Amino acid sequence: MRPIRCLLYTGFCIVLAGLVSLQASAGPSFDADRKGLEKLSTSAGAELHRGLQKSHEMLMYLELRDTLHATEAKAAALEHFNESVALYKKVTASAPEQKILYQPRDDSEKDAIAAFQKRLQELDIAVPDTEKQLASLAVTVVTRHIHVLERSSFKATKADYTPLRKVLRSQALLLDLGILSSIVWSLAADQPGESR
Repeated sequence: MRPIRCLLYTGFCIVLAGLVSLQASAGPSFDADRKGLEKLSTSAGAELHRGLQKSHEMLMYLELRDTLHATEAKAAALEHFNESVALYKKVTASAPEQKILYQPRDDSEKDAIAAFQKRLQELDIAVPDTEKQLASLAVTVVTRHIHVLERSSFKATKADYTPLRKVLRSQALLLDLGILSSIVWSLAADQPGESR
């Protein structure tokens, strides 16, 4: 089970790195940095993180070779992820058609935009032109993560390594794209003439 421990440790480090790199004034997961959307967006992000918490619980049970509780934690994670998608759909419905101007003001914003575009390219997703499309991105990416998690099954053996890698990679991309989307949204909300 040493390789599973290595995978778990790697996943934990990725999550910590994602949380440490918070740069936007909004939350870390696809947060709409706009008045009127912030409460719904924050609720969606919190639900997403409840799902991530249950995913980590699933990993803990796999480490303990307790597949029954791992399966229960996975089911709970999927419930939270599905609820976050429902909430992100409401954010999308309320998001403005405001065009996003990708105009960084400094090197950190330039790096964030470049990383955002790179992650989207990795996932074969078009760069959003509007805030509504940016909001819709959360629905797409969380839904893809749900599909990866749904297709995984675990037996607490070496056969788990491949599905675990897929789940952890999907989770890492989800977290990274979440914070990058929050940064992009805060830049869009700060555009001249925009009210927050």
